[in-house]
Amino acid sequence: MTLNACPTQLASGISMAQDSRGGAILREYKGHLIALTAGQQQDGRWMCRYLILDSGVTGSCDASFATHDEAEAAALQLAKYRIDSRQ
Repeated sequence: MTLNACPTQLASGISMAQDSRGGAILREYKGHLIALTAGQQQDGRWMCRYLILDSGVTGSCDASFATHDEAEAAALQLAKYRIDSRQ
């Protein structure tokens, strides 16, 4: 799997990839800031990773998606699940 991505540095000092559409998307959930970074594979499908900024927890979907938005939504749901399972 190859993502069209280049490294970037977040304000927290944690490095992650910046997608070809302009960078990480930040979302807040229950007081936690989540960075979502999507990248398009060579076959045109999308993958997305997440980073929960306050804990440094990262993850990604095991699947690829037809659209950027679908990939982001799936990664956000996984990040929310990780946050909820810690409480």
